[in-house]
Amino acid sequence: MLTLEKYDLTMNKKILLTLLSFVLIFQIATATEGNDPYRINDQAVNQLIDQAAPVSITDFDLITDNASEAAGKKSAFIAWALTYSIIGLHRVYLGTSTTTFIAYACTLGGFLVLDIVDFALLLVAIIDSKSIDKYVGNDHLFMWNE
Repeated sequence: MLTLEKYDLTMNKKILLTLLSFVLIFQIATATEGNDPYRINDQAVNQLIDQAAPVSITDFDLITDNASEAAGKKSAFIAWALTYSIIGLHRVYLGTSTTTFIAYACTLGGFLVLDIVDFALLLVAIIDSKSIDKYVGNDHLFMWNE
């Protein structure tokens, strides 16, 4: 009989705690109802539009010229990250010839020696913020040869 009373008492505590947590969650939800971060404030949006600077269609020419210039540049970080593939994907990214890539892939990056040296060269270029233009389009098997 004593165990049944203990069971009823612990069960009542669990029910009470569950009800209290629901009440607490409901109170929190209703307290933040006015500050809903997912609700759009139309007045603030209209104010931003009114304060915005006018843009002309000729302004977009500057943007596209810079974008096409930047698209031709190769990223040292991407080239460095691709050195983790020992078949020379970084050399393909940098625009080497097909024969150089095949030689690189067949020897697994010069038995990893070339891959480690390329890894170090590109890492130094990233750290020192140097240009990797001398490596772009380089058809030599040894990337550091010019």
